[in-house]
Amino acid sequence: MYKVYCRLYQKGLKIAAYFLKWREPELIQGKNSILQLSGYLKKQHISRVLLVTDHQILSIGLMDSMLRDFKEKKIHAVIYDKTVPNPTIENIEEGLCLYHREKCEAIVAFGGGSPMDPMVRQVRRKKRKASSGISGQ
Repeated sequence: MYKVYCRLYQKGLKIAAYFLKWREPELIQGKNSILQLSGYLKKQHISRVLLVTDHQILSIGLMDSMLRDFKEKKIHAVIYDKTVPNPTIENIEEGLCLYHREKCEAIVAFGGGSPMDPMVRQVRRKKRKASSGISGQ
């Protein structure tokens, strides 16, 4: 009986998903696409971002043009450069605390994917819990 319930529940979700509005990600690509990011953020009314990267990328200056552009467009960027290849819970919580303390409205991840993913997931999970009123893990 439980199996039937689960299958009906899944079918119901599949049907409901058809009627939900899904946000399509906007792909920014091409030459100097990094400079288009500030315009996109302004269009979304975002003025404070957490920039997640690693120390190496920051130290060699790969983000300098983006940071200058953010400054010109009056977008405050808080930099978290302590990501590691296999982030610990402490790394993720440190970035999450920085996100909340600085009242950031978005995350910009610059660099490889695996160190960035856990932080983005944690922020999204915390926002979802705060908006739904659910507490606990």
